[in-house]
Order: sequence, then structure tokens, then C-alpha cells
Amino acid sequence: MIPRVSAETLAEIQREQAKFQARGRPLSQASIEALATEWLRADAARRDGAPLAADSWPLLELSDLCRDAPDSAIGVLERLFELDTTAATGASLLEELRQLLRWHPDLTVHRLAGWLQRYPQFWRPVS
Repeated sequence: MIPRVSAETLAEIQREQAKFQARGRPLSQASIEALATEWLRADAARRDGAPLAADSWPLLELSDLCRDAPDSAIGVLERLFELDTTAATGASLLEELRQLLRWHPDLTVHRLAGWLQRYPQFWRPVS
């Protein structure tokens, strides 16, 4: 979830995001890796209280992928779970996953279940 920002800051973020989007969709493996790396940095800065700035574009890009390109979003989420298994990052990732499922409730459950089972620290079954 992206907090409110000024119109100027949002325009800066969108310009940076457009540079990344020029790589095309669906995302290549190199683009998935680049987005995951940049998203981790931007998410850590956000959690540390840094104001959103042009380099916060990965936060918006992953949210957009969750809405518009679910297969690419899943690829990025998978890579993020592989790169960082801390609880703080896990909470942010689960928020992104929640948005993905909100936009695509019919998403193939077995695909999500397989990789969520590899990272049980981020979820627990409902009893």
C-alpha cells in the first residue's frame, strides 16, 4: 500500500517507474531480479520512515503488477521471498500478496501454495 504523496513526488516516482516499464511485460528474469532488489531497498526505507521519493518507484511497480500482470507479480514475490525471509519484509510481502489475491481471486491456488509452504514463517494455517 502506497501512502499519499504530493503530486510532484508522484510524478517523479512515475517517471522512474516508466523507465523500468520500458523493459516490457511480462517481466524477464533479469527484470524480476532488478525489481526485487530495488523493492527490498525501497521497502526498508519506507519501514524506516523515509519519505517517498523518486527511488520509491518499485513499491508502486509491484502494486501495479499485482493488478495488471499477476504472473510477473508472482515471479517478483517468489524472488523476494527467496532474497529476504525476515519478519518485517515478510509482512510487507504478505500485504502485496493480499492485493494480488484481491485483484485475482481465481488465481491458481496450487501455484501460490507451493511457494508459501517453503516459507512457513510468513503464515500459519487458520484453525
